[in-house]
Amino acid sequence: MVYPSVSKQLQEGLVNDYKEGGWLPEWSSPGYADCMIGNNSASVVAEAYLKDGRGYDIETLYEALKHGANNKGPNAAGRRGVDYYNTLGYVPYDVKNNENAARILEYAYDDFAIYQLGKALGKPATEIEVYKKRSQNYHNLYDKQTGLMRGKNKDGSFETSMSATPNKHRGAGKGDVPFSMSGEK
Repeated sequence: MVYPSVSKQLQEGLVNDYKEGGWLPEWSSPGYADCMIGNNSASVVAEAYLKDGRGYDIETLYEALKHGANNKGPNAAGRRGVDYYNTLGYVPYDVKNNENAARILEYAYDDFAIYQLGKALGKPATEIEVYKKRSQNYHNLYDKQTGLMRGKNKDGSFETSMSATPNKHRGAGKGDVPFSMSGEK
């Protein structure tokens, strides 16, 4: 955590964001600026609590995280392609969802954060197991043939227009470079 001394205030600000707008922001600008993918606030909220952050309404934040992880929201809030993600375990490339591979890697990480927070809060297994399971969805992008994480089409085939050059592949986000499960670039 970068600034533990202001963590409580940051978390209180997120509580207010959710109460006032119905979503957690994914970028610190008004109006849910559409410039980030994933539910980045999940890791911020989970990390603060897991590193002994207290004194704010964690239950409201936990509800906000679940809301964002299970619904499509305005602009960058919520999850684009949430229905695909929850049924297929990935958001297909060929359904006009840009940055789909990067999006799935982020969604899986965010689900892991929600699972860890739910576990720390003593939430029932029946409630948090879905996040544990979905946190493994990044495996759905691993192409054994190339050794890289790649976007998939709705039919389960890997997208063929992949490029290892950042910003040249619609399935990757800005600056994302495909990587292998072994950690090699």
